[in-house]
Amino acid sequence: MKKKYICLTIIALTPIIIYIINFGESSISKDPEKWAFFGDYIGGVYSVVLTCVLTFIMYQLNKKDEKSKEKKDFVKSLLCNINEFNNSTTNLNLDKVDEFRKLIINNEFIIDESLFRTLIDIGDYYLSLCSDISNRDIERESRIKRFLKELYDGK
Repeated sequence: MKKKYICLTIIALTPIIIYIINFGESSISKDPEKWAFFGDYIGGVYSVVLTCVLTFIMYQLNKKDEKSKEKKDFVKSLLCNINEFNNSTTNLNLDKVDEFRKLIINNEFIIDESLFRTLIDIGDYYLSLCSDISNRDIERESRIKRFLKELYDGK
């Protein structure tokens, strides 16, 4: 964090230092026209610097927003699959559960490791229901839905 402040300080002071090096032997002017030239110089230099800094910040925020949207879309698709699984009264379709697990695995890098493991456990639970629906645990399924809804809402 200190490195950022040092870097910003250097960037902020560099134009003034260059100006002093070039025109330092001159006395401070009482002529407003000279001050106007100095203001134009400072404004011209800092507007470019600020534009670059703000462009970088906007890029970072946009990247973060895209990642958040990607994660929300992922969780929404998981919720849709789980609703479909929970509404099934017969054994679950193995292909659908495999798609669900592939969705989790394909998105492993947009979620943290503990969440990934939890989602894999959820996939394993639904995989076990493919062979025997009588092992269904309604309480667990409601906890899964609550967990994913909280994840979707960002809690």
